[in-house]
Amino acid sequence: MTGKHMKKPVTSYKDLDHMPKPKPLSKRVKALTEEQLQKAVADDPDASTIPPGFWEEATVIMPSEKIKIGIRLDSDVVDWFKSTGKGYQTRINAVLKSYMDAHKEAG
Repeated sequence: MTGKHMKKPVTSYKDLDHMPKPKPLSKRVKALTEEQLQKAVADDPDASTIPPGFWEEATVIMPSEKIKIGIRLDSDVVDWFKSTGKGYQTRINAVLKSYMDAHKEAG
């Protein structure tokens, strides 16, 4: 693959201390007013408020190593997951993992 279809390789870090410093904010972001920032946050479905006490109860779970396989799935299943946006393969994995966990507990 070449050009715009090439994906950046996934980089894993041992822990948060080994991650590089984030890139500085762009001029466009720096130019936003507080009101514009608040609106952008309010409009972002992923920017919900963290409930009180969340971090006291939270457990960090590092992702397990992924392996690449070939799998045949019904086209309507793949189409539906793709229609949910970027990260559809991760969501497919999460569904399979929850199925696995449910069946581990059952038997």
